[in-house]
Amino acid sequence: MIKTKISEQFPHHADTRQFQTSVYIADRTIENKGIQEIITSSDQIPEAFLLGNSPSLDILVNVHNKNSFTEGEDSLSQCECAAYPNAATETSWFLLLELKYCHDENKTRSSNLPKAKKQLLATHGYYKAKGIISKKNTSYLIAGFPKITVPFRNQILTPKVVSELKRDENIVIRIANSCQIVDKNKIEF
Repeated sequence: MIKTKISEQFPHHADTRQFQTSVYIADRTIENKGIQEIITSSDQIPEAFLLGNSPSLDILVNVHNKNSFTEGEDSLSQCECAAYPNAATETSWFLLLELKYCHDENKTRSSNLPKAKKQLLATHGYYKAKGIISKKNTSYLIAGFPKITVPFRNQILTPKVVSELKRDENIVIRIANSCQIVDKNKIEF
């Protein structure tokens, strides 16, 4: 269902990868001198986000690039990728991931987290506006900081913000470097 709607609404999203295992996701933009490269692999990658998949669900990962969401010729704010069950139903989970790499926890708090939140919410809005996901889908918006050990402090995702997003939009927003797929409808941290 989600896969079909994405191909209808965003046919240019050609970089879709399929897994039945746990997936490591890393952004190698800096290492590649500004060229964005999102690596997804069932093999462990250092400094990557882990999407655990112990039920071995067939999952899809759509990798976003600067042309994934545009307005005219301008690239819009977006996150790294979206993931969802291949056999998604109208109540299946939908995951959006933004990765930030920073060695300084203070810089992470002060600049990267607000930007990650903005990118995640913007990308969620693009998919929701096109009818790809709805409030029936629990959307997991995750900001990952693979070079920083979690838990770490944050001032942006207050309990009030977290509960309002869940109540109003069925969004679960977290800062995490891993999560675990439970089934087609749930992810745990």
